[in-house]
This record gives sequence, structure tokens and C-alpha cells, in this order.
Amino acid sequence: MHDTIKIAVIDSNITANYLCDLISIKDYLMFRQRRKNDVFLNEIEIQRVNNIKKAKRVSHGTMVVNTVYKYAQNVPLEFYIYDVFDENDESSGIVLVEALRMILETEIDIIVMSLTCSRTYEDDFNKLKEKIKEKNVVLICSAANDGIMKFPANLEFVYGVTGDKVNVCGKYRYDVNEELQFWSDIQGEFVGEPGKYSFFCGTSKATAVVAGRLANYMFKNGKEALIDYLATNHDEFDDSIIKSESNNVNEELLVEFCKTFKLSENVCIENMDVLIPWNVNNIRSFEMFMTKIGLKNEIIKLNYSEFATVHKIMKSCERRINDVSMDAV
Repeated sequence: MHDTIKIAVIDSNITANYLCDLISIKDYLMFRQRRKNDVFLNEIEIQRVNNIKKAKRVSHGTMVVNTVYKYAQNVPLEFYIYDVFDENDESSGIVLVEALRMILETEIDIIVMSLTCSRTYEDDFNKLKEKIKEKNVVLICSAANDGIMKFPANLEFVYGVTGDKVNVCGKYRYDVNEELQFWSDIQGEFVGEPGKYSFFCGTSKATAVVAGRLANYMFKNGKEALIDYLATNHDEFDDSIIKSESNNVNEELLVEFCKTFKLSENVCIENMDVLIPWNVNNIRSFEMFMTKIGLKNEIIKLNYSEFATVHKIMKSCERRINDVSMDAV
């Protein structure tokens, strides 16, 4: 068994009021590329953050950290945050390279980069290749959701993640010979804790899921075993997730859902797989329902497919909030 797993996250800032309470942030560095007349210079300011601020909206980096934690909850994790996006949500390859350089001067087990960039600084990335291999650091990076932008996920020393929507969250397939070795589930799921859930989807979420799963494997089997594991192909499911898929729909949630949609409960139960048009009115109704049970849902309408079944919606709600009853929320 490995000791505490140290995970570096290169991403946006972290928002304190959306972060899971038990997550341990051991260090937090902020990288900002200098500008002159709105033009980026090759100069980077680095500042240590001592107090994580609250915000009105959950940040991308927070959802990444919460997702890693969700899929490795029984593992002692230490997170090291490398905030590389400025107030305009902009960054560049040179900032990522500098963050990687600093990480490789420390003792880190897994690096998570749920982002892409241009190939402008490809030579600089490649110069870090030997150091990454020497330290046995597992660097996991997402491809873009459009399937076009793949850098730096497609570098030889990076474990790239792409994916598609499937019915089981947490599933992944690993092919050591592929350009992007991990194919994982990108469908939306709730991450966080009661009262501060966020809806997260796409390859960013898939990359964080893979990181959490690998952290779990590493804790149980050791770092060398993880490197050996990544030398062969795998098709993995999480047994606990599969089990939850077979549970009955939470009755209290179903009752509330039917009230919100003004549906007959009997009709709803008898026609679980009848498609409900995902139109503007239903989106608004579903948002009201999600607000009522305390779940953040600002971007749900952007991430579900054009049509959704009552069965899938209720399964998703139940699975993401861990069977919490309406009264408990």
C-alpha cells in the first residue's frame, strides 16, 4: 500500500465555498503571464495563495479536484494547485511549461491537466520528457471536447484522455498503443457535497475520473505497480457504480419530479423509457426541481442530449446525491 497520494492539478483557480470539506490543499501557486498593451510577454509572475477565496460560481479547477476526490474518496490525497488562468480565463503554453517545471522539482505522484493548448511550445514540453520518466510521474491530460485539439494529451509521455457518453459513470478503456490511451465516460454527473453540488461533464471530467481511479489503484498497490499496470491494456468498471445502476429509483425524488412536471406518478412509473422532449419549458421545470433539492444546475441545459428519459434523469439524480432523501437535503 502506498502512502498519501500527491496530486498536482494544473487548471483554473479553486473556489472555497464549492470545495469538498475534507479535501486537503497542501499548496496553491498562482501563475500569471505579464501583459503589455494587451500583448502577452514571456514573463511569468508566480504567487503563493494562502487563503482560498469564495466565489459566486464554481470554478473549473474546483470541479476537477472534487471529481478526483469523488473517485478516490477512501484514499489519503494531498492536492497541489497550479492556477494558470488569469482573470480573463486566458493562459498559454509557456505558463503550462513553467508549472510543469516547478512540479517536477517536487515529489508528486500524479499530474492532472484537464485542458489543451497550441503546439507553439512543443519543444519546451518535450524537454521535460526525461524528467517525467525519471520521477515516474503519471501525467494525465484531456483532449478537447471537439476531438480536434489534442495537444499536449497526444505527447508520447502523456496519458491522454478522450471519451463519449455512456450509461455508467467511471467507466474507462485503456489502450497503451493509442495516441490517446484512455477512453472514458464524458456524460454529466454531479460532483461535490450536499448544498454545493456542481454538474460536470466532458473530457475535463473524464480526465479527473481517470486520475481518481489511478490514485485509488496506486494507493492499494504502489507506484511501481501502477506503472506496470499502465504497460498493458485494460477495460475497467467500478463495481460500486454498476451496483448503484441496478437500484430502484428513489421514490421521494420521483414523487417530487412528477409534481414539478405535473405528471401522473403511475403514468411516470409505467412509462419510464418514454422520451420527454428536452424543450425550454422542461428545462425550466427541471431547473426548478434541482434548485428545490439544493443542487447547482446552471449548466445542466448545456450538457444533456436533446432528449432524456425520466428513467435516466432519476437514476442520475439518485446516483449523484447518494440516496439523500428530500427531507435530508
